[in-house]
Amino acid sequence: MTVDSLSQALNLTADQRAKIGPSYTALNGVLKDAAAKRQAFRQQMQGSGFQPRQEPTPEMRARFDSMRTQMEGFQAEADQWVAAIRNNLTPDQQTKFDALAKPQVARRGGMGGAPPRP
Repeated sequence: MTVDSLSQALNLTADQRAKIGPSYTALNGVLKDAAAKRQAFRQQMQGSGFQPRQEPTPEMRARFDSMRTQMEGFQAEADQWVAAIRNNLTPDQQTKFDALAKPQVARRGGMGGAPPRP
């Protein structure tokens, strides 16, 4: 969603748009950084010969866990920017905002391979 479409969906005032702008820009930066990190990781895994649905080695499992931790950090930062945007909205706008899809840094679930560990 662009800042223009968000502005239109929530009927933002010029003042709100000015206040939300920096948070929106920061949120997009987090999402782009996470996407770049995810792509680099994917290429690294493909370069190492890992195939989806393959049983990961302990080394690969450690790399997956490290990547998952990094993505959780990106998600936490993205959630903070979403909250900063929400805090500049009226209660009516917050209700509409809450109904919109929230940015997800990484898909939920594993990175392929074996089923999740208990």
